[in-house]
Amino acid sequence: MSGWKSKKMMSNDRFQISYSWTQPYTGFNIPLRVARDDKHQQSIKEELAVLTAVDRIVDCMESYPEAERLLGKIFSSK
Repeated sequence: MSGWKSKKMMSNDRFQISYSWTQPYTGFNIPLRVARDDKHQQSIKEELAVLTAVDRIVDCMESYPEAERLLGKIFSSK
């Protein structure tokens, strides 16, 4: 089973959103790209470090102003 599940609720005039996503199962024959040289492996490590840093920043956020602004436009147009 794959797809998006989401829950939206309004609390104290602030939006709260939770979501989950499940990777579709494609079988056992999944092609994997292997890092064959040191330069490629270093590039992968750097990208993972950037993703980890972004995850930490998002985890520390108490609100999401851009998302709240977009949702405000959606709900005010109805």
